[in-house]
Amino acid sequence: MQIRYLICNFALCLMIFCTVWIWPTIVNAQVSLDAASKAQITSGIMNKEILIMPQLNKLNFGFGRHKGIEFFYEKTISKIFFQDKQLSAKITDVSIESSEITLELSHPALGTGTIRFEFSPKLLKQTSEQGIETILLETLGDPNHQYVVLDPSSKLYHLWSCNHFTDPALMARMKREDADQQGYRPSGFCFKKVVYLPDLAVEKAIEAEWSMRLRNYEPIEKESAKQTHLAAIGETVLKNWPVKLLGYDYAFYLAASDEINAFAIPTGKIIITTALFDSMDNDDELEALVAYAI
Repeated sequence: MQIRYLICNFALCLMIFCTVWIWPTIVNAQVSLDAASKAQITSGIMNKEILIMPQLNKLNFGFGRHKGIEFFYEKTISKIFFQDKQLSAKITDVSIESSEITLELSHPALGTGTIRFEFSPKLLKQTSEQGIETILLETLGDPNHQYVVLDPSSKLYHLWSCNHFTDPALMARMKREDADQQGYRPSGFCFKKVVYLPDLAVEKAIEAEWSMRLRNYEPIEKESAKQTHLAAIGETVLKNWPVKLLGYDYAFYLAASDEINAFAIPTGKIIITTALFDSMDNDDELEALVAYAI
């Protein structure tokens, strides 16, 4: 009887422990904006003009803080977000789903772009609708985007929008040029090299259309000697290119055809027909042809 009591008591304690452990997760997962809050936020920001500050690096994501609580945002690779001058853009569309708010922004010269904000359950519970509106309207225009945050211990500097510190507002900041002069080095994560190709989506669509038109060309097997040689020549040309190329994934293809032809497809695909390839007298001519196509 005593053993049975102990087992029941243990089971009850285990149930209580599991409830205490799991309940916060369940509650947090259910935290989202209700219909009234969504309507208020939407009406409060729709068609508003917001400021977009120049970015120190071409990262399309970042972190922000509101009253000490962190939030995340992600931007599309659009010209409106990657520029060297301060500008204003209009909010033309608002979408609110659970804990995410997506804004479509429009600029008369630079077109449109989308930014998605992701809020934690803690922020949603502790922030008013007006507070969320402030985040949406002021994050991109924060003047702190012009500064870097210093870490004296590592002698590195970071983007203001990084999440490397508990609160960047408590850290020293300065212009990037001044930080360089004082011996600080850029953070490898914050200032990693990112290729900015704002029209890549359009080019991919054009590439798909061109791929449909090329169905009359018979591709040469990758293992063939000619295809291997063309690819090697292409890599040689790329390595010796005099200026920095855009970040396309260049590839060189040989297509079986009696037509003497060569052309480039958006996103970096170079097509050369076998007839033209066979007409080349030497590798110098082939290199010149590939360079022209690039």
